[in-house]
Amino acid sequence: MSKVTYTVICPFDQAHKFPVVLEIEDEKKGVPDSFEEYCPFCDKPVRVTIDQKLIPDVNTLRRFGFEK
Repeated sequence: MSKVTYTVICPFDQAHKFPVVLEIEDEKKGVPDSFEEYCPFCDKPVRVTIDQKLIPDVNTLRRFGFEK
């Protein structure tokens, strides 16, 4: 298990960039996974797809260091 920080770019306004910290399963890399997060600037839903398998029910989603 490892923690990875992704920078998400809002598709509604590409100037909106925000970090998301996720816990990843080390042994299942390369398996696509996705989740939905709200842009903290425009409060619109953003679908985030990553190339690694997320830890089920343990994901730590944080915006600017504050837990959601």
